[in-house]
Amino acid sequence: MPFHNSVLGCFDDLSVLCDTLLCPCCQMSRQCSAAEGYANQCGSGMCLLSICFFSVFPMCLRCKVSDRYQLGESCIVSCGLGLLCGTCSVCATGREFNFRGVNPGGSCCAPTGVVQQMGGGSPTVVINVNTAPQPLLEL
Repeated sequence: MPFHNSVLGCFDDLSVLCDTLLCPCCQMSRQCSAAEGYANQCGSGMCLLSICFFSVFPMCLRCKVSDRYQLGESCIVSCGLGLLCGTCSVCATGREFNFRGVNPGGSCCAPTGVVQQMGGGSPTVVINVNTAPQPLLEL
């Protein structure tokens, strides 16, 4: 089963797009944590790695998501898409997490759609029907 959204559908989820454009390293760190089963966490170490390996990180992230959810996308295709447009690829993986009910979290905007909070206890499902990104900080 392939990814449920196009790599070119960046504007399909504005909250993921805003976070990816405003702080791509934090978004990649959050998605990497979500792929490991930790929701809404941004690790400083992973954030620093994504800064150092900015062009490689989207490729690895897409491969990791494809493997985790058995999407059947070859590593060559994942690397190619991550290399051609890393921003689009990070947005697509973020939308895939949201589609699957996993909350990678947001640094600048609250995620939209169906979100599953993972953690120690039983999962809680939150339904946010907003279509526009919601700022986390009021300026």
